[in-house]
Amino acid sequence: EIHERLVGAEMCIRDSKNIIANLGTQDFPRIKVGVGAKPPRMDLADYVLSRFGAGEQKLMEEAFGEAAEAAVMMMTDGAERAMNHFNAKKKAE
Repeated sequence: EIHERLVGAEMCIRDSKNIIANLGTQDFPRIKVGVGAKPPRMDLADYVLSRFGAGEQKLMEEAFGEAAEAAVMMMTDGAERAMNHFNAKKKAE
């Protein structure tokens, strides 16, 4: 699942905290690729960093391809247009 935001709350990955610190702001476009809900009793970090299962691999490859398309659209047509396009596309599905 892909979700785009123009601005938003701090992301949960440590590297993004470094980006925020270097930019001095949280206000920048970002593309989030969701991995779904974690299984009960599993640590969130362990779940997010674990390998994808065979069925998940194909879904994630499709999601990464769509994220790449969104990144290109953000650069060529602007973040707001890309956000509206991809978020509306997800709602229609």
